[in-house]
Amino acid sequence: MSATDSNASSSPKTPLEADLRRLADEIRVRIHLAGMDAKDAWTKLEPRVKEVEQRFARATGEAASELDELAQAVRRELDRLHQRLFG
Repeated sequence: MSATDSNASSSPKTPLEADLRRLADEIRVRIHLAGMDAKDAWTKLEPRVKEVEQRFARATGEAASELDELAQAVRRELDRLHQRLFG
């Protein structure tokens, strides 16, 4: 996350949000050492991670089940990429 991300300093509201942030942060660090295939996968996944982070930051009246479904889908993709990078 860059210093300009509006939610970079806010604490996670849910365990799922904390897991998403942790996985994304680990991947961001490791991606610099990864091959082109992993970098391409991250390039496609990172915007979805940022979208979920922004929606968690704004979540007040948003349908919780809709946000949870999106977050779970992104979490599965992060898990797959994490597994590829960390074995």
